[in-house]
Amino acid sequence: MRERIACSTLVDLVLSRSESRPGQNSHIFLRDGQSDEQIITYADLDQKARALAVTLSQFASPGDSVLINHNPGLEYVCSFFGCLYAGVVAIPVYPPRFNQKLERLDSIVREALPKVALTSGGILDNLSPHFEAHPLLRDLTWVDTEKVNADWRGWKRPDIGADSLAFLQYTSGSTSQPKGVMLSHGNLLSNLECISEAFEVHDGSSSFSWLPPYHDMGLIGGILEPIYAGIPVTMMSPYTFLMRPFRWLQALTKYKTTFSGAPNFAYELCTHRVTEKQMSELDLSHWELAYCGAEPIRADVLERFSQKFAAVGFKSEAFYPCYGLAESTLMVTGAHRRKAPVIGYFDRNQLETEGKGVHTEPGLGANALVSCGKTVLDHDVVIVNPQTFEACSEGTVGEIWVSGPSVALGYWKQPESTSRTFGVRLEGSDRRFLRTGDLGFLFDDELFVTGRIKDMVIIRGRNIFPQDVERAVELSHPSLKVGSGAVVSVEQGGEERLVVIQEVSRQALRDVDLDEVVESIKSRVVEEFGITPYAISLIKSNSIPLTSSGKVKRQASKLQFLQGELSEIKRSLETAEN
Repeated sequence: MRERIACSTLVDLVLSRSESRPGQNSHIFLRDGQSDEQIITYADLDQKARALAVTLSQFASPGDSVLINHNPGLEYVCSFFGCLYAGVVAIPVYPPRFNQKLERLDSIVREALPKVALTSGGILDNLSPHFEAHPLLRDLTWVDTEKVNADWRGWKRPDIGADSLAFLQYTSGSTSQPKGVMLSHGNLLSNLECISEAFEVHDGSSSFSWLPPYHDMGLIGGILEPIYAGIPVTMMSPYTFLMRPFRWLQALTKYKTTFSGAPNFAYELCTHRVTEKQMSELDLSHWELAYCGAEPIRADVLERFSQKFAAVGFKSEAFYPCYGLAESTLMVTGAHRRKAPVIGYFDRNQLETEGKGVHTEPGLGANALVSCGKTVLDHDVVIVNPQTFEACSEGTVGEIWVSGPSVALGYWKQPESTSRTFGVRLEGSDRRFLRTGDLGFLFDDELFVTGRIKDMVIIRGRNIFPQDVERAVELSHPSLKVGSGAVVSVEQGGEERLVVIQEVSRQALRDVDLDEVVESIKSRVVEEFGITPYAISLIKSNSIPLTSSGKVKRQASKLQFLQGELSEIKRSLETAEN
């Protein structure tokens, strides 16, 4: 059986691991994505965290906030725990790339007002030329953690407990400005236990993660969960995966990993990019659980991945669809272990016009939805009418509300947003819930997620889920880039009309007939949804607005369309003649 640790903070957790397993590897980071291993043991992690905490105590007091501005790697892991060991509030942010705008970083610093920033010399060299234009960044105390050599034996345990604020998880901002989600040690430990229970972690388990460590899935699922579960974890940079997706599967083969996962797009990328020659090097038979979340999960993507990689030992029942969000730490619901994903086919017309999940046969009029499973330990999910705050009946689409010990404390310095999001009650009940802003329904106690409230497109009384149209669009022509489109609505002639914004792949741009692409998109949308797009905007590759976690910003895309700021290569508008 897996060793359980009774602790009230993450500091207690690491201290316990360093005492009971000092020489065991805590994290392995593949610097080249293959064989260049950088290793840290639990004893090393404890000592480095103590040394960083001693250094931080010179510039910040317990309760102050501290920025963590590191590339993915062990320095990032040590800095995060260094903050916890100092009793300060960690704020993980991703380092801006060379010549990248600093507005997001600047806005976070303006709101959170950190005293110190932990970083490396290379990142500081990249940022410092911009300090004159960003005085808030200039005025921070920047600490190069690679040069810290304080006496770790002088560390004193901070006065913190389960209710103490551990870190701020800044949301990626897909529908609004990023907000700092306040997560306590108790929130984190609760969700880590939920994940361990749901995944059925055992002594032979191991983990692998390339997910960005600045967001909930990468930090909590990829870095913290293995420590809580006491299992080995190997990591690599997300940039390594994006450049060569094969490296992920290659590493799973080498380390015989049992647990690893990613958003939907990663499985699709592997299906398209891994060659037959590379397949001969793979053995995925050890992969017990392949979690999938963070964005809409596509039944066809899971099916194609399973079919392709079955030849190298991957089992379809390893797929583990799940649902969660930063405001509830990470995980809210999860699928059935050791069973193939539950796919529900629901009548599209009923979903769009009546807001009802009604089972139907697979076909053109059906939406294939992947179940995200059932609620995890000690948590509840209810589906609520967002206007009346009344609970919806089974099969009725409404807003997903969550309650439980993993629900965060609120948003940093935003009491009104906190009250609106974290302090809501069902009609006739005193129990508090978190409003997720996500839409979905329960069917046979399974959660089916249908979209975001703010992204819903309403055309002539029909609720159109944009991700469904986006998927149809990207499959309509081979020149279109997968996962790089946005479907929105604009007012035209006194009514809401559909607009398609879609990237064309760079490789196809030389030879493609753009008129043909437009007609393919239009035909596909009309055929599947019975709607003629008012506008189709074809744009350059890598130009659509994205969040820091790589999700398409639909509302920002809409604004750029209206203001003529998209990198358009063709715009087609419906006319009376059309």
